[in-house]
Amino acid sequence: MSAWFPAAGFPLSKNLSHLDRHLTQVGITHRFIEEQSQNLQVLWLFNEGDVPKVKTIIDELVSGAASWPNTVPSAKSTTTSSGVQQLSRIEHSIAKAFTAAPLTLSLVVLGILGCLLVLFPSHFSVRILNTISFHQVFIPESQIASVYQDIAAGQFWRLFTPVFIHFSGLHIALNATMLWFLGSRIERAIGLRSYLILVVFTGIISNIVQAQWDGIAFFGGLSGVVFALVGYVLVWQYRSSQTAIAIPKPLIGMMIFSLILGFTPVLNIISGSNIANGAHLGGFIAGVIAAGIHRGIRYYLK
Repeated sequence: MSAWFPAAGFPLSKNLSHLDRHLTQVGITHRFIEEQSQNLQVLWLFNEGDVPKVKTIIDELVSGAASWPNTVPSAKSTTTSSGVQQLSRIEHSIAKAFTAAPLTLSLVVLGILGCLLVLFPSHFSVRILNTISFHQVFIPESQIASVYQDIAAGQFWRLFTPVFIHFSGLHIALNATMLWFLGSRIERAIGLRSYLILVVFTGIISNIVQAQWDGIAFFGGLSGVVFALVGYVLVWQYRSSQTAIAIPKPLIGMMIFSLILGFTPVLNIISGSNIANGAHLGGFIAGVIAAGIHRGIRYYLK
């Protein structure tokens, strides 16, 4: 269930950058969602208790017309030549992205760090990878009794943490792009808590399926979670009017096609490495199941 609450609505032409910046500075978790059918930008707050405070801030901004332009500035007026101003814009964009989808952005950053561990091997990086992989792989295979031996010993984090391991720049770039595109929308639509449960559940399932698929192997990547989000959206959009989570159907079709294509030699040849089909298929199925459970809960709580 979502923990977000609507606080105010504004015309689509209204420039809300000042309000967005101010709410970020005072530490109020918020997001804006465009409702095209109503010609509105709706301000949502994570904590219902912030609603009175935010309404006071809005009243103060409205009373100072000079500090809140009525229309969105043109591309020309937003162009800056100062490096300091450009840096400020970048910092604001990062802060805005973190506020809008903090978990998705955190997953992307951790995925990048996992990729750096692989690309720049050292004693330190090997130790970290050996700790977050599904099982210890940098030891003689004769010492591995079972693919689950480390998990059975209480190292339960290994069920999930392989999602952060990436083996090339292209690997993390593709996963990060799709995760941000799908995940940020889903996170804003269903709330941080539900999204966290979705990511952890589908990440664990995709890793377990991959471990069963290939046995003792060094695997990783966020693609299992990405395909889980595809399955989740596929079910959620079926007979649903939830516009905040809507994903173009051609993109969903392309992702399903790539899932099927992974079971042919084509992607192996293109990527030059083995495709984690177990993680992809397991994640997709887990996402479908999660969406069905979530919709069922929402239906019975109405």
